[in-house]
Amino acid sequence: MYSKDISSRAVLALFSLFTVTANDCPSVCRCYNITADCSNQNLSYIPKLPKHIQEIDLSGNFYENLTKQTFENVSKEHKVDYLDLSVCNIVDVGPGIFEDLLYLRNLNFSDNVFKHANLSDIITSSIEVIDLSGTEIDIHEFATIESQSLQKLFLNKNKIKNRVNSSIFKNLPNIKELTLADNGIYNISLEGLRNISSLSLQLNEIIFFPTFCDPDNKSLTPSLVYLDVQQNHISNLINLEKSSKCLTTLTHLALSYNPIRILKNNTFAHLPNLTNLYLENLFSVENIFEEMSLSSNSLQELHIGNIGAKYPPTFDSNRVFKHTPELVKLSIARFDLMNTNMSLLLEFLLKLEELVINDCHLLQIPRIISSLKRLKVLDLGTNYIGALNYHLFEDLRGLKNLTLMANRISVIDNNSISIATLDRLSLLDIRFNPYACNCDLYWFINSVLKERKDILFQNDLSSYQCSSPKNLYNRTLTDYNPSYYECHSLTMQEAIAIATVCIFILLIILVVLYKKYKWHIKYYAYLLRSRKGYEKIEGTDESDILFDAFVAYNEDDRSWVISNLMSELEGKEQYRLCLHERDFLPGRTIFSQISHTIKRSRKVILVISNSFAKSQWCQYETLVAQDRLIDDGANVLIVVLLGEIQSKYMTDSLHMLLRSMTYIRWPSANSPGRELFWNKIKLAMKQ
Repeated sequence: MYSKDISSRAVLALFSLFTVTANDCPSVCRCYNITADCSNQNLSYIPKLPKHIQEIDLSGNFYENLTKQTFENVSKEHKVDYLDLSVCNIVDVGPGIFEDLLYLRNLNFSDNVFKHANLSDIITSSIEVIDLSGTEIDIHEFATIESQSLQKLFLNKNKIKNRVNSSIFKNLPNIKELTLADNGIYNISLEGLRNISSLSLQLNEIIFFPTFCDPDNKSLTPSLVYLDVQQNHISNLINLEKSSKCLTTLTHLALSYNPIRILKNNTFAHLPNLTNLYLENLFSVENIFEEMSLSSNSLQELHIGNIGAKYPPTFDSNRVFKHTPELVKLSIARFDLMNTNMSLLLEFLLKLEELVINDCHLLQIPRIISSLKRLKVLDLGTNYIGALNYHLFEDLRGLKNLTLMANRISVIDNNSISIATLDRLSLLDIRFNPYACNCDLYWFINSVLKERKDILFQNDLSSYQCSSPKNLYNRTLTDYNPSYYECHSLTMQEAIAIATVCIFILLIILVVLYKKYKWHIKYYAYLLRSRKGYEKIEGTDESDILFDAFVAYNEDDRSWVISNLMSELEGKEQYRLCLHERDFLPGRTIFSQISHTIKRSRKVILVISNSFAKSQWCQYETLVAQDRLIDDGANVLIVVLLGEIQSKYMTDSLHMLLRSMTYIRWPSANSPGRELFWNKIKLAMKQ
C-alpha cells in the first residue's frame, strides 16, 4: 500500500510540474524542457518566463535600445545559460545589462548594427561563446577586453578591412575558436592566439598564406588543429611550406576556391598530423601537380578539383597519389582523366574506403577498382561511362554506396551487375542516363527498379527515363513494361515443357469430351464405317418397313412398356412394335441392330424417364432417332414422358429434344387423362 501511495504522489507531482510549465509559458513563446522560443514575435520587451527556463531565443524581435530594464523579467533565479538576440534591430546597448545573468555562457548578438555599444558591457566574466557577426563592431575594442572564460568568438561579416593584428586578442588567453570569415582582410598576424585550435579566414582578400612562425621559428599557434582559408586570393603556398614546422598539430586544412596554380613537391609532407585536405574548386587557369606534391604519410581525406581552367587539367604524373598511402577518402572533380592510366594513379591507395571521381571524362569504370578491397563508397557520376562490368564489383564485399548518375549508360542487364552486389548495396544512384528502352533493359526494370526500389536514390523513379525509341522519349522506364515472352525466346527445355503441358491438357479435354459424348462419337463412327462400306444400311422404302414403331426404353421401364404400351398398341390396335429384347437378331452388333431396326420402323417411340436419361444405350438410341427426325420430319418421332427428368440426368441432346418436340406425358394412376393419353398415341401412330 505504502509503495503504491508513493508512486501515485510522484505521478501527480510530475503532472503538476508539466501543468505549471505549460500554463506559465507566455502565449508569445513556445516552451519545452528548459527552452523558451519567443522568436519573430515583434516583441519590444522580454516576457515573464517560468523559473526553470535556461535557454531563451528572442531572435527576430525589436529591441532597439537594450537596457537593464529590458531584462527585468529575467532574474538570477532563471539561471539563463543561452541567450539569442540576433536580428533584433539593436542599436544601443546600455551598461550592466547582463549583471543579473550570472550563468550566461552562450550569447548570440549577430546581425545587429551597433551604434553605441561597449564590449565590456557585452562580454561578461561568464561568457564562453559569443557571436558578434554582422554587428560592425570595432575589432580594436578587443584590446581593452580581458576575459579568462571566453573560448569561441565569431566576427563574420563585420567589414573588417586591411590588416588584422591578432595581438588585440592577447587578453583573451583561452580563446580556442576564432572566426573572421566574410570580411575584407588581406593580411593577418597571429600573435596573441597561442591557444587557438580553430581559425576561419574564408571569404576574405588574403593574397599570401599567413605566417605561423615567429622570428625565432617558433609556432605562434602551437595548438592549431583546424585552418580554413577558402575563397581568398592565395595563388601559391610558399608560406605554407615555410610554416610547416610551426603547424605540427594541424589536422584539417581548407584551401578550396583559391587560384592556386602550382603545387610543388612535398608541399604538405611536413605537416605530420594533417588528415584532411580540401583543394576543391581551385580556379586557376591551369593546375600543375608535381609528382610528390600531395605527399603525406598522415593524410586520410583529400578533396581536389578545378573550376577555373577553360579545359579541365590533367595530372602531370600518374604517380601523384603514390606517396599518400593512408588515404581513406579521395574526391576528384573536374579533371580530365580520359587518357590517364587509372591503374597507375590509384594502385597505391589500398586503404581507400570512399572514392569520388566526378566530371572527369572517364570512358569506363577503371579496372583497378576491383583491387580496392576496402571500398565502401564509389561515386563515378557525371562522366562518359557507357557500360558496367559485372566482375568489377564482385570482390568489393564492403561496397554499400554506388553512384553512376549522369553518364552514358544505355543498357543495364544481368551481365552489368550481379544480384549478390545489389544485395550488399544500401544506395544505388544511376539516374539521368540515356536508357534505351528495349528488351535489353527487361532485367534492370524488373529486378532493380521494381524489386529493389528500396536502394535507389530517394526511391525516385522519375529520373530514370528513356532516350530511345522515339515513341518513348522522356518517358520513365516504368512506362516501358514488356512481358517476359516479348523479350525472351524459348529454350529447348521451355519448349518441351510447354508442349508437354499442352498435350496433357489436350488429353484431359479429350477424355472429358469422350466421357460426355461417348455415344455421339460411337454413333458417328458407326455412320462413317457404314459410308465406307463396312456394313450396308438398307433403305427405308415402304416395302422395307418391318415394324410400325421402334420402342426405345430402359430396362427399369420394361414393365410399363409390356403392361401398358404393348397391351394397348399390339394387343388392341394390332401394331407391330420392335422391342430390343424380343426383336433384335443374334450375330450383329448392337449399334447396327439399333440403326437397322429404327430405319425399318415407321415410327420411333422414345419412352423417357430418369432411368432412360442416364442410360448410355438410350442416349445412343436418341441420337439415331434424331437422325431419322432430320431425314423424315417430325411425324416419325413420338416422345412419351413417364415423369419429371432430374436436372443432373438431363443431357444437352435430350434437353434440346424436349424443347423442340411436343411430348406426351403419362398421367398419374386413376387419372381420367389416361384415355386422352392413348388417343394421342394412336393419333400419332396413324399420321
